[in-house]
Amino acid sequence: MMMNLKAAVAAVAIVAASGAVAETKQETCTLIGQLAAVIMEKRQDGVDMSRLMEIAESEIVKRMVIFAYETPRYSSEDYKRTAVQDFANEAMGACYGSDW
Repeated sequence: MMMNLKAAVAAVAIVAASGAVAETKQETCTLIGQLAAVIMEKRQDGVDMSRLMEIAESEIVKRMVIFAYETPRYSSEDYKRTAVQDFANEAMGACYGSDW
């Protein structure tokens, strides 16, 4: 089961604040991917952007919300699932390619 948005935001904040870059890079990027998946899932479910922005606690989360809402909302469950998976993979790719 996918974690809820508040839990995902908190997990990313905790890991990112730990300062242990080399040993936690995979954990951090995995959590960012999970957060991205939750955000896109909420976007595909029709949740208002303003609700997500209200609980976004950092700039990175706010940017992820904005990017998610640039993606069309699909009616097909297959397209929704693909949008969620693609968005999570893009977020993880950005994480792995960064100096976080």
